Amino acid sequence: MTLRGEISYPVPVSGPARPAGDGAWYTVSGDGALVRLWEPDRED
Repeated sequence: MTLRGEISYPVPVSGPARPAGDGAWYTVSGDGALVRLWEPDRED
């Protein structure tokens, strides 16, 4: 696996992205009130 660039999020996040399993990751909002789950687009 190679890093091809940085990810830009459409919302403010606090701290690093954290693994959520199966290629997904989660971020926490700046105030800690919201957790967002992200995953890459899957090709069929």
